[in-house]
Amino acid sequence: MIELPPAPDAVVDPATGIARVGSFQGSFARVDLSRLSNPIALRLIRKRWMYVAMTRGPIFVAAAVIDLGYSGAAFAFVYDASARRLLVDASAVGLFAHVSDTVLGGSHASFRSRALSVDITRPRGSDSYAVRATAKGLDLDVSLDAADAPAALAAVMELEPGRVSVTEKRALLAVNGHVNAGGADHALDGGLAGYDYTHGLMPRRTRWNWAFLLGHDDTGEPIAINLVGSDAGALECGVFTRQGPSRVSLGRFAFDEANMVGPWSVSTGDDAVKLDFESGAAHFERRNLGLVRSRFAQIAGAFTGSIVTPSRTVHVARALGVVEEQDVVW
Repeated sequence: MIELPPAPDAVVDPATGIARVGSFQGSFARVDLSRLSNPIALRLIRKRWMYVAMTRGPIFVAAAVIDLGYSGAAFAFVYDASARRLLVDASAVGLFAHVSDTVLGGSHASFRSRALSVDITRPRGSDSYAVRATAKGLDLDVSLDAADAPAALAAVMELEPGRVSVTEKRALLAVNGHVNAGGADHALDGGLAGYDYTHGLMPRRTRWNWAFLLGHDDTGEPIAINLVGSDAGALECGVFTRQGPSRVSLGRFAFDEANMVGPWSVSTGDDAVKLDFESGAAHFERRNLGLVRSRFAQIAGAFTGSIVTPSRTVHVARALGVVEEQDVVW
């Protein structure tokens, strides 16, 4: 495990103009990358997104807003592990997307279209995120309370020369509210939640694998993991317990690209994480808009295996979460 220093007051050092690459504990007050590029380039290459996930019992819910600068997108789905199917699966692209430069008080991520609307808001002075998502067959209305959650794992990464990404992963937030999916109402009170906030100057082509787990270990304690399978992503790989986040080494992903809804193996080079993933159902997106092309698969399912925490090795059995394959030209 790697000890994490507190997040600095700014992503870019005001004296040198250089991004402070590294892993940190806590949140940045604001992500300001304006010193790293000119305004026109920022408009074209800066990407921001806010993704939230929550689970209680057999239900796993995900919703995201993606702000590309020149356009946007959103998706939301509800997975029922008992039936191993998506109760609702919605996605849309459009011009009306916005993600703030912070995830602290006053932050807002929103997307509007006829097919799908998503809002993720944290009012000033509040420790809670209000999450609303509506689509055909979907009505999500929850609050995610961060007051008693462990600190975030924040990372500043240089993806390639001149391309810097800042991300904040947080987990074990408390959930209150409900989701109506496919005509059935599911209470989410007492569940667990987490988020992925990312703001970066992305390479023209960006590829990664990702895993996110939210659940309980064999003693009933809440636990989460965030793993990425790209070299720069090692800085954001971590395990979350009530005591806080701890860094682990780069994620390793083994799966059949011809059958991504088959089994996956997810691990780390330091053996801190050794998990088998049983796929349940997948949210797929394939888009070809000329200059912008993407292949995206986020598969919901269950993790089983071992995780090393700072205090001991724990085991999880059928803890819900997602794995992801992303290949995008933007």
